[in-house]
Parts: sequence; structure tokens; C-alpha cells
Amino acid sequence: MIKKKAIKKYQNNGNIAIILACGDSLRFKSNTPKQFIDLSQDIIVNHTINVFLNNPKIGGILLVLNKKHKKYFNKIIKNKKIFITYGGDSRQKSVFYGLKFINKFNPKNVLIHDANRPFTDQKLISQIILKLSKYKAVIPRVRIQDTIKRIKKNKILPINRDKVFALQTPQGFKFKELIKKHINSNEGFTDDSSLFDEKSEDIKYINGSNQNIKITDRSDLEHAENLYHSRNKSNLLGLGIDFHKFSNKSGKLILCGVKIPFHKTLLAHSDGDLGYHAISDGILGAISEGDIGIHFPDTSKKNKNLDSAKILKYTYDLMKKKINRDIKNIDLTFIGEEPKFSKFQKKMKSNIARLLNLNIKQVNIKATTTEKMGPLGNKEGLGAFALVNII
Repeated sequence: MIKKKAIKKYQNNGNIAIILACGDSLRFKSNTPKQFIDLSQDIIVNHTINVFLNNPKIGGILLVLNKKHKKYFNKIIKNKKIFITYGGDSRQKSVFYGLKFINKFNPKNVLIHDANRPFTDQKLISQIILKLSKYKAVIPRVRIQDTIKRIKKNKILPINRDKVFALQTPQGFKFKELIKKHINSNEGFTDDSSLFDEKSEDIKYINGSNQNIKITDRSDLEHAENLYHSRNKSNLLGLGIDFHKFSNKSGKLILCGVKIPFHKTLLAHSDGDLGYHAISDGILGAISEGDIGIHFPDTSKKNKNLDSAKILKYTYDLMKKKINRDIKNIDLTFIGEEPKFSKFQKKMKSNIARLLNLNIKQVNIKATTTEKMGPLGNKEGLGAFALVNII
């Protein structure tokens, strides 16, 4: 909660956003309220907060929270522009409590937004604030794309969908007008724009966005993950490098899970599969998780002669757990004078694709030499470089 001394010091530009984040998420069927559930490495409400924090036209943010959710509050972003108050047992009460709280800041405009709409954008926020210079309420809306029908006593009554809209948040209001409407309203309502319906000339409807979805159930969360990644399309690249010396001891030379007939083996703590090692390091590099030496130290006895397919699968699972993204393609290059393994490449690519849930066409393997320069050119060992592209 904010102290009175802090109120005097606090300066805002007249626009405050109220983010409603006190629902129990009964339809989501989770022990964790959905606003505190992870979405792409952060909780949903933080994604929503960041949109408003990054808009220079927003002077302050009030989070309306539920007292019962206190154990989750430490996950919320800390920022001097963010304040907290508690909500009531309905959306209407929560908004009203929020309005009473920010009254002390004497705001000009207020934007009311649902915490579980993390995909609103800066353009929409700025447009709402701009339109509030002429209107008492500015409401984003989208057209209903599906056919709509009303059923009454088993009779189907068609509805002209061209005249049907879904309203979204954030909804912008002149602060004094909205708090006055709340004080004088005796009827329950689920949408603040309803308070202005009697005088339509006070409302300005603007185009919302089909991407400004509200996360309500599990399928919405999956859609949100996909939407988040489509809006943040920057690829993650990781470069993996590995080298191993040859040993004259008899045994098996293993490359990408394929046993290559050869008179030498590779010295290694594990099975020495430097193809899998290079790809694993590439994945770890792309997701900023160090290298395989950290996750599978050669000082550990349990890693002795370890099947490197397990290392590769581990790094893939870690990638999915941490960022839930997919590998687009892999380019693996072996460096050395020997052995020749071109006839085994298809099987090697197949093994990689199977472990990483890829199409074999997404995997490329090639080989080159150092033109007999250096240790690899002197046939002292073998090297591998892997470039991993994650989308």
C-alpha cells in the first residue's frame, strides 16, 4: 500500500491505468489464479503491466489484487509507478475501489484493463488517450466473425452480425465522469462502458484487435503462447563446438548415434559422440544455459561412458521447459581428415531428427578438412561445429 508522504511526491501526467487482477480463475481450473501463471518466462500479469509501463503517456499503474493471493505478490514487477490496492467480490466493486484509491492523485483520465489481456498494444493505449480529449469514454471493439443466432423457446432468431461487436479493454474514461457514474449506479454491471450507454454521444468506439485476447481457459493459454512467440519472432542462435583426441585403443567410434567402422576411437569421459555434444552445446548456448560440462561434469562417475543421446535429449527438454520453443534447423559440420562417413549421414540425420522432434530435412550434416594444417590435419583428432536455430 502507498503511504501519504509518497502521494505528495508522486507526479503523474494525468493518465492512470487500473489493472484488475483479483479474479479466482474458477473457469481456468487451476490452484494458481491465472494472472499468476507463467506465460513465456514470466507471469501473465507482468506481461500486461509491461505494456503500460512502456507507454510514456501512462503516468501510473494501479493493480487491484485479491488479499487471498498474497503468496503470489512477490512475483509482481517492482516499479515506482506501480501501486497496489485490494478489490471486492465483484468486478464492479473492484473498479470502484480502484477509482477511490487513485482519486488522491487527481487524475484526468483512467484506463480500465483486465490483467489477463497481455496482448494489448501501445498504439491502442495512445489512441484511447488521444480520443479522451473529445469524449468521456473510449471503448475498443471488434466485429463478431462467426454467425450469431438467438434461440428462444426452440425458435432460432437470426442476428445481423454486422451490428454485433465484442468489447475489449483497456477502456478509457474521463476520471471524474466514471467515478461519478459508479457512485450513482445502483445496478450491477460487468462492463464500465455500460454506464455511458444512455448518452451514446459520450462514447467513442474504436477498432480493437483480434490479438487482444483474454485468457480464460487452458486453450486460451496455449493460444497465448503461440501468439507471444509470433509477436516476438527473433530467432535464438546457438553455436556448439567440440573436439576430441583420437585413441589407438580398440572400441567404437560413435557419431550422432551411429557406430562408424574405424581403427581408432575418441578419448572422452562419455561415449565421445562429439556430434551430439556440439548440438547439445548449441541448444544450451541459444537458451543461455552454459554448456554440457556444467550439466554433465566429467568429474562425475555417473557420466562415465554416458550415452550422448541422453545429453542431447536433456538439452532439448530443458529448452522446451524454459522457453517452450522449437528448433527450426541444425547445421552440423565435422572437421578432420578421417574417417570418411558420407554413407552414414542419412542415419545420423535421422537420429538427430528423432531425438529433437524434427523433420530430417531440418538437419544438415557436412564435413571439411583443415587442408592438413594443425592437429586435426595431422589426424590427431576430430572436431565438430553445430549451429542451432531456435524459433
